[in-house]
Amino acid sequence: MAKGSDPLILLGDMNRRTLIAALAGLPFAGWAVAGKPPFRLKLIGGAPDGDGYLAGVAVDLDQGWKTYWRIPGESGIPPMFDFSKSLNVKSAEILYPTPMRYQDQSGETIGYSHRVVFPLRVKPTDPAVPVKLDLALFLGVCKDVCIPVNGRIELELAFRSPDPGEQRDVDMWLARVPMARTDLVGAARIENATLILDLAQPADDIFVESATSAYFRAPRFSAGGLEANLAIDGAVNPSQLKGSPLTLTLRRGESGFVQTVTAQ
Repeated sequence: MAKGSDPLILLGDMNRRTLIAALAGLPFAGWAVAGKPPFRLKLIGGAPDGDGYLAGVAVDLDQGWKTYWRIPGESGIPPMFDFSKSLNVKSAEILYPTPMRYQDQSGETIGYSHRVVFPLRVKPTDPAVPVKLDLALFLGVCKDVCIPVNGRIELELAFRSPDPGEQRDVDMWLARVPMARTDLVGAARIENATLILDLAQPADDIFVESATSAYFRAPRFSAGGLEANLAIDGAVNPSQLKGSPLTLTLRRGESGFVQTVTAQ
């Protein structure tokens, strides 16, 4: 990374608190439990993107294993991406594809199974010089036990033709990153430790993020799918969420949409 650049450790305060809480309750295991690592990590290159590059962090998982979204659910480990040792990197923005919700012995978790590629938008400090990505990655992969993964992977990017297969992979997962909308959720209100949302169209699932430790459980739909009720856990006084911004990710199939609302 260029001298004077800020470290690109892309994990917010909310996720740090979630990580600490999650680590306390997970059944961790060493490598010997699986015999061999149940995951593969790789940085893959995409197409040039304006004055920068597209790339991706590919995580392949064995059958039955999963890893987590930035809000992992009742338990789990939010991923951490540190590009601070990269060369000629002005910024590296990690993007999260729309996740799935799972039910297992740990309760509700939110993330990905089998395979996920986290798309990456990279801006070089000097566009005339190749970029060298150096990623220190921390994530959890879980099945009956959880394995904390500390990985280090590298990739050099330059203005050249990317590998066609890798480019298609990045593009496919980039299409799964939620698109910003302002018209999918109308009224949002909190009643009796429940977030109630009026929807313009039905959704398969809704994931809610706030600046607090509150966890919003899987929605229960009514009114033909146009009302969603999400029970709120982990908040001492859920009514204090009134007037605060909530980020909603609505999933429909493999597509996602994101909208910020203020609950009344």
